[in-house]
Amino acid sequence: NGPSVRPSHIPSIAPTESTPTVNPSTIPTTLPSENPTIPCMDDDSFTFILDIGNPQGCEWLTRNVDKIATRTENYCPRGHVKGGCKKSCDFCPCVDNAEYRITLDDGTEQGCQWLVSDALLSVFRIQDYCFADDGVSASVVGNECVLSCGFCL
Repeated sequence: NGPSVRPSHIPSIAPTESTPTVNPSTIPTTLPSENPTIPCMDDDSFTFILDIGNPQGCEWLTRNVDKIATRTENYCPRGHVKGGCKKSCDFCPCVDNAEYRITLDDGTEQGCQWLVSDALLSVFRIQDYCFADDGVSASVVGNECVLSCGFCL
């Protein structure tokens, strides 16, 4: 019994039986790809304010070979800088510090994920905890919770 040449107008009572193949197919299936990688690069449009008040882009961090170490040690620990200048700051992938705990007003401690765990409150939490008083620079929390604070550009 094989399949009919023309479809019937009446469905069959039982499905057609077939015998499984003895040998597997000769064409291997392709393995799933690994997780996509986000390129490690600086955001060309990102700027930050130097301690002396001047705005600079990521390229400033590594422009002068003699000053790279000093500049990256001074500015790259800042969450908004390492998030925008991932390549210059050697911060790939851009992630939160899994060990860091935020101490809330009631004394309880939460990890970085708490900042974004409630969609309705996340905007307020990020504004209250991630930014320094100037509203632009990262706070201590922002320096540790770079991804959750939204500094990964």
